[in-house]
Amino acid sequence: MFHDIEDLLKSHGESFFRFKNILDFGCGCGRFMIPMSYRIAPKKISGTDIDEEAIRWLKENYTSFNDLDANGFMPPTKYADGTFDFVFGISIFTHLPEDMQHAWLKELSRIIQPGGYGLFTTHGENHFDELKKPAYGETAHGELMKRGFYYSVRDSTDGLPDFYQTSFHTHDYIKRVWAEYFEVVCIRKQGIGQNQDAVLVRKGVAH
Repeated sequence: MFHDIEDLLKSHGESFFRFKNILDFGCGCGRFMIPMSYRIAPKKISGTDIDEEAIRWLKENYTSFNDLDANGFMPPTKYADGTFDFVFGISIFTHLPEDMQHAWLKELSRIIQPGGYGLFTTHGENHFDELKKPAYGETAHGELMKRGFYYSVRDSTDGLPDFYQTSFHTHDYIKRVWAEYFEVVCIRKQGIGQNQDAVLVRKGVAH
């Protein structure tokens, strides 16, 4: 995933190694941050997640990161305006209802500095046929095609909050709706792990 993100950044004249203050939004127990810290100075890397146990474990076992924090289900985070020049979130917006999506996009725009970048993933076209299965209901796929967004509420998963379900985004929806918060620089199909779409955004000076 690191190389997937770096390749996308390089295609737009950027690099992980250029950024000075990076946030892993939804870092969990550090599955990305820990190996990433072997390539990038850990003092440049912060992580936040709703899982207090995971954050506590990271704090106890990896003391060299810049900052580790447990955030609430909804904004705000503790970070000041414009704290980060790069924020990434892998498989976060793939699970949020639309109101939470808007709330977190607004918050991430606040904590990214003008000219800074974000990279987030979505369930794209390669996942859309899932909504044609009877388990999702007869109207799921049609609603996605009409609105560009679909949030599927099914059985909850043990250990995860009830809102943690499955969301699907079309590229047209992202370009139209996410543009309220960022410049949508690029959407790469199956850009992360050949599975989820990668959305590269930039915060303009006007946001």
